[in-house]
Amino acid sequence: MQAKSTGRTVTETARRAQIIDAAIRVIADVGLARATFTRIARSAGLSSTGLISYHFADRAELLDATVERVLADFSAFVLARPDDGSARGALIAFCESNVDFMGAHPDHMSVLMQVRADLAGDADLRRRDTRELAELLRRGRSEGVFGEIDPMLTAGFILSMRDGLIRDIGQSADVPACRRAYVAATLSIVEGK
Repeated sequence: MQAKSTGRTVTETARRAQIIDAAIRVIADVGLARATFTRIARSAGLSSTGLISYHFADRAELLDATVERVLADFSAFVLARPDDGSARGALIAFCESNVDFMGAHPDHMSVLMQVRADLAGDADLRRRDTRELAELLRRGRSEGVFGEIDPMLTAGFILSMRDGLIRDIGQSADVPACRRAYVAATLSIVEGK
């Protein structure tokens, strides 16, 4: 049986996921520099590093697939957070879910920090996130709940705060305090308070 649109069998897709899960654990545990195929294979319960090489051409491809998976998990978590239907509620849900993901998935965040040290440097991802958030801010302005803000510029500020949290939250065990601070700062910017 083929997995949807990848050309891989269900078994191959499952094995790749198993290897990526192990890569996330190993990078978080011993660091990117020490995350060897041997360690990853051991963590995945594989008998040989050859199984990794069969599924990934090289270390770079495995790291790319790992980051892709982390970002997909991050996006799914953020987008799944319900809100009250208002732009303000959606913005609060966005902020809270970003911080909650960081607290719930520290290994994922470790991978992002180590493999993509400069998240803002990923231009395509940054542009997409900025456009989507700016659209939400435009909606809030049209609903009359946000002040006279430049949606694109303000979206950039909000995402820069988020990226700072990604770098710093590992040093703070107080995720609820980080969530409150991020929401308060974001609302202060968009509401002009």
